Amino acid sequence: MPAAEVEADLDEGFSLDGIRDLPSVLARRLAASEATRGVLPHHRQVRYGPRPGQTLDVFPAAGGGRLAPVLLFIHGGFWRLNDAATFSFVAGGFAPAGVLTLVIDYDLIPSVDLGTIVAECEDAVAWARAHAREYGGDPDRIFVSGNSAGGHLAASLADRRWTARRGLPADVVKGCFAVSGIFDLAPVARTRLQEVFRFTAEEIEALSPLRRVGENAAPILLAVGGDETQAFLDQTRAYAERCRSLGLSVDETTAQGMNHVTVVLDAFARPGHPLNRHALAMMGVEA
Repeated sequence: MPAAEVEADLDEGFSLDGIRDLPSVLARRLAASEATRGVLPHHRQVRYGPRPGQTLDVFPAAGGGRLAPVLLFIHGGFWRLNDAATFSFVAGGFAPAGVLTLVIDYDLIPSVDLGTIVAECEDAVAWARAHAREYGGDPDRIFVSGNSAGGHLAASLADRRWTARRGLPADVVKGCFAVSGIFDLAPVARTRLQEVFRFTAEEIEALSPLRRVGENAAPILLAVGGDETQAFLDQTRAYAERCRSLGLSVDETTAQGMNHVTVVLDAFARPGHPLNRHALAMMGVEA
């Protein structure tokens, strides 16, 4: 296939344009987040770092009693769009089940580069370790999750080699849930988005989870929607194969009938869905 056709396919693959009735799906997502904030106790825009975008929304676990597992959720948007408020609905799938849920914001490209965003997410884990108890969470049971670009960031946090320079326990992240993640930046750098990202060859190697999987990474649950583009299906499959080749603990699942938006809205964050129950089980929570 000529290079121009390959690049056109990649442009389409890393796009939401193929989702039928996309505006109504996105509107439903916003409505779900607003409804979640309307019924769940929460603390908006708690600061976890000094940069403008470093805030997170805290949704305490229901119930009380023993300290709750902690789930960080990192939103998608190709590292340049969206915010935590758009994804408040995620807390509805976890806080009522007994999970302290932190939905984080971060500074966006082009105001910062991708390496800075990864570092900001590391800051969020460090904050959770230091402050979880204040909100009823267990600092020794921290899990990370994210979708799309957030899946990339969650997988980056699952690589435990970064923890030493932060003075954190190597296993501070007990598990990772990456939904429709981007694990290799090289194909993205061949799309029109590269005009904004300007990823260098060095950044592609250093910041692609697929290219630098740690041999002691946290257990990982990978999920993708069955109706997603081939680009996202390929990313998940390739990353899963790489993790398995290193003997890592990795589960891979496909949520049939789900697209790149609904796989989070109607599967990962929906109480009772098998993907939601799977994530809760990994955290030691009974659905």
